Amino acid sequence: GTKTFFGATIPGQPNGDDYAAVVDITLAQRPADKFIAKKIFEHFCYVGPPQELVDTMAAQLRAGDWELKPFLKSLFRSEAFFSNRSRAGRAKSPVEYNIGLIRTTGLTLTLPVLDYFHGMLGQRPGEPPTVNGWPLGTFWFSSASMVHRTNAAWYVVYDRVRQASVGINVADILPPVPQRSATAVLYTVAGLMRVKPWDPERASLLDYLNTMRQSDGTIVASPFDGSS
Repeated sequence: GTKTFFGATIPGQPNGDDYAAVVDITLAQRPADKFIAKKIFEHFCYVGPPQELVDTMAAQLRAGDWELKPFLKSLFRSEAFFSNRSRAGRAKSPVEYNIGLIRTTGLTLTLPVLDYFHGMLGQRPGEPPTVNGWPLGTFWFSSASMVHRTNAAWYVVYDRVRQASVGINVADILPPVPQRSATAVLYTVAGLMRVKPWDPERASLLDYLNTMRQSDGTIVASPFDGSS
């Protein structure tokens, strides 16, 4: 029978499906272009883009008959995509963090351990909380989550038996031994991770490399030995 959807009339018909008509009416009368454009932008750039930018992207998407290839091509060449806000302000999800850590360092984790950390961090692949998928942004940065992220990185580095079993030497990501000072190690690893420690962080990390905590909790000087 005849039906009304979003204020538009869909005539009754004996054959076929009204699904296509429902989709066409939705795209014509609802702000689907803005919704989709914003979602894609936030996934690749940063959360909360200016409305003016969303409107521009939405117009391009609709004018291009909803084709994603030219839309994405334009996005990946845009100033917004390469902006400092986009490069430094995007929060990595647990999967992006863990897989990125493995790809960046060349170190590996066994699948059970990787699955364990994804479970602890609340993002097991294939198990999103709702049909809307995974959340974006600083939602992932709870205090517990940051501890689990640190533990994941720690495990990757300290599981040297695992690395050795697949022919990987953890020390290979560091500078050559003659240049392996505490400062050189700090800058090499920071560069590898694409992070820029600010002065207090840099001083704290160098102190960590040049000291040792004894069993009673006392911290004593222990100059970094790059040959060990």
